[in-house]
Amino acid sequence: MPKWDYDIDDWIIKALRKNKRLGRNKIYDYVDQRYREARHKGTNLSKDVFDKHLKFLVQNSIVGKNDAGQRGTRIEHFLTQEANRKLQMGTLDLIALKNQDKKRIEITPQLKFKALYILILMFNHTTSFVFQNKDELRSFLAPFHLKLLKAHKARMADDDESEEEVRKERRHFQTRVEFQDKGVTVYDDEHVNRYHGGITNVYNCQIRGMTKESVILNRIDKPFQYLSFSPDQIDKAFDLLSKDHILYPVPHSDGDHIYRIIDTNLYFLLYFLEDLFTEYVMPVMRKIWKYLRNPTSEERKWLILVEGETRANRIIIEDTEHRHEIVTTLKNKKSEKTIEIERQVKSIQEELNGDIEKYGFIIKRYKSLQHIFEIMFPEFLQRLAVR
Repeated sequence: MPKWDYDIDDWIIKALRKNKRLGRNKIYDYVDQRYREARHKGTNLSKDVFDKHLKFLVQNSIVGKNDAGQRGTRIEHFLTQEANRKLQMGTLDLIALKNQDKKRIEITPQLKFKALYILILMFNHTTSFVFQNKDELRSFLAPFHLKLLKAHKARMADDDESEEEVRKERRHFQTRVEFQDKGVTVYDDEHVNRYHGGITNVYNCQIRGMTKESVILNRIDKPFQYLSFSPDQIDKAFDLLSKDHILYPVPHSDGDHIYRIIDTNLYFLLYFLEDLFTEYVMPVMRKIWKYLRNPTSEERKWLILVEGETRANRIIIEDTEHRHEIVTTLKNKKSEKTIEIERQVKSIQEELNGDIEKYGFIIKRYKSLQHIFEIMFPEFLQRLAVR
């Protein structure tokens, strides 16, 4: 393997220090000229080699680019605020960055299996099934030994809408049937068919648990979307979770099994953890990167593990570009923003510690939960530094 040429990295940085913002071809022309002068060569620098060096600098947040993923948009590269700061202080160490780059996360079979456990438990603890009539619903509920209870009509409307507004726009109504001890909720929806007119009754049954199919299908906008799982891997994960008495398989009318979370305390812990991660942890991390600083090496590795390298790099580039664009307007408000984010980080830490303390007996009982804390709520969150 050819030795890494750090001069090429230096020339890319010099080109951007001199010109602030440049397209890829302009950077290449500058670097190629320096390369031929320094090496006394008549041949040009390979564009593949140049691209590897430019990608290395982008991945490590030395160089940013205004790539919004839209066709026809001119892509320009620039030195990030963090890179300029390190250059001024003389602390930019490309060799250390390259050595760190070699230690990228390897998705081992064991790590992939942990990710699948997390997907099943944390992001699929509730599944919805839709039925066209009561007979279908009763057939579905039969294995759970449940009976339909009489329920009242409950309006489901937006907070800012009046009763009259809802009636005029023919919004749907819902009947809610709850089985607190069985973890099943049924909604009787009256939907207005906007294309053919008339009202259609649909029974929406929400149940604590999931099917193998729902885990495969419900992956949009969830962590580990970049990973693929074979049917054998999914079968094995469900079998192990069943043997650990976390999931309990119940056959239903479609021939597949619904794997239910029997332990109510476990269900609520998983519910809280999903909400904590989705609504607080990831949004606050993005705020830190958008307004205050680049991700640390720990944060970068975590982001790559959760989102995959392609999406993680895009997130880092977008957040760096956002910081670059608002640097002037944020200058006077940075301390306010920092205090706001620090308050949110403290709230997350307190919430996480509170859940761990409250559900400690559940966490000890089910060893598989360790995967969730190890990967989704790593140790650095407990000592997260905003500044």
